[in-house]
Amino acid sequence: MCHRSLVFISLCGIWASGCASNGDAGHDSVHTDSAGVEIVSNTSPDRTLSWSLNHRLTLGGADEGPESFYQLSRPLVSFDDEGSMFVLNRQAFQVAKFSPGGQFEFAIGGEGEGPGEFLRPRGVASAPNGSFYVFDSGKGRLLRFSRDGSAEDEVVAGSAGARLLAFDAALVTHHHRYFSDGYSEYLQLTEGSDTLLVAGTGLAQTRSFRYESCGFGMGITGPVIFAPELVWHGHKGGIAVNSEPGYVVNVFDEVGNLVRSVRRFDGARLATTELADVWAKANPVRVRRGTGECVVPSEEVVEKRGYAEYVPWVSDVAFAPGGTLWVQRYALPPDTSVIDVFDATGVYVGTLDPAFPFPMAFLPNGDFLISERDNLDVERLVIASLVTR
Repeated sequence: MCHRSLVFISLCGIWASGCASNGDAGHDSVHTDSAGVEIVSNTSPDRTLSWSLNHRLTLGGADEGPESFYQLSRPLVSFDDEGSMFVLNRQAFQVAKFSPGGQFEFAIGGEGEGPGEFLRPRGVASAPNGSFYVFDSGKGRLLRFSRDGSAEDEVVAGSAGARLLAFDAALVTHHHRYFSDGYSEYLQLTEGSDTLLVAGTGLAQTRSFRYESCGFGMGITGPVIFAPELVWHGHKGGIAVNSEPGYVVNVFDEVGNLVRSVRRFDGARLATTELADVWAKANPVRVRRGTGECVVPSEEVVEKRGYAEYVPWVSDVAFAPGGTLWVQRYALPPDTSVIDVFDATGVYVGTLDPAFPFPMAFLPNGDFLISERDNLDVERLVIASLVTR
């Protein structure tokens, strides 16, 4: 069995100081105001940040019990205001709660259709007050639990997906809206009977096609290459969102008001057939035939799927409780993806080495969570501190 675990990393207060140790950080940033929205345009070239990790604690990787979770991703891990961690183990149909120090506290769930049971659990989100939600695609519902794990109620999920963000009195959900020629994604904030559209993408075009060179006769419908995606992350103080191909990350407060727009590298990158072919070679389509497989030629993938007008700048964002913004750049071979770090005012601090892991989640005390693989290719969750110099 493949096991995985978590890594927590302390930011050592860099969001409060703006990483003043870098001296010249942010000297090429321009702050402007547009109808009450602060626009921060960063124009300085890359500055390398020589940061490293100091591991302190590991969780997960057990053959059985509460730490037997694996297949970890952002929708499967969440924290409350006290730093307690909630991990959704989809294979065990349960959510396990751990203390800030990593001690197991309780587990809830089980496979079934009854109250507090799961059919296909997909995501978990804890509110600052310790209550938490589970999205169950099998039930088509959002299940709410109290801080002690008692089942409270269930509500119809509608078009919501696995990604959730919970406030004490409101819930942010990630939705897809489908059309005849594509789909769009949007974030919705719900408080009681009130809903607010926070942000959304443009239309992601889809195509129907067949990969004939491998004798694959089944028709497929899928998005074009470089289709726009809604990239976001949040905490109780707000949400950071990239919803366009350009290097633009918009920051919303906890009630959905746009307060800051952080930008770097003017303009969008035009997509070409050559770049789409690079993508197709890096993401080969394999079709099983008998006991073997056939790799669809990259040029056929590009021809059948097509590609969007622009190549995105941003592939992921992480938003720390103190306001620090981490942005992972979208990269095509031979380039590798790097992480840009911005302080709480949106000023560019520097760029991390491509080998530096991207944050999965943050704790209220400044620690953050990543997943790491050991020498046996087992993914683990580890608590670590961030060393800056």
